[in-house]
Amino acid sequence: MTECTPPSRIVWETDEKEGHSVNSFVLSSEGTGTKVERTFVLPRPKGVVGVLFPVMSALYIKPTLKKGLNNFKQRLET
Repeated sequence: MTECTPPSRIVWETDEKEGHSVNSFVLSSEGTGTKVERTFVLPRPKGVVGVLFPVMSALYIKPTLKKGLNNFKQRLET
């Protein structure tokens, strides 16, 4: 964990064989609820996968992250 600013922000970073990644959540008031924004920065892979990475990100990674946030929201609301 590289940053924790209660109650609005948490960030953690990881170093793995693929490279350095940063994962952050920012919470802010929105109406009677809380808006959660997630940012996930991945290292760009090398080689052919790196060339295809923008397409993979748009078709798989971003929708998967959005699904995770939606699941998170449902759990918080129940």
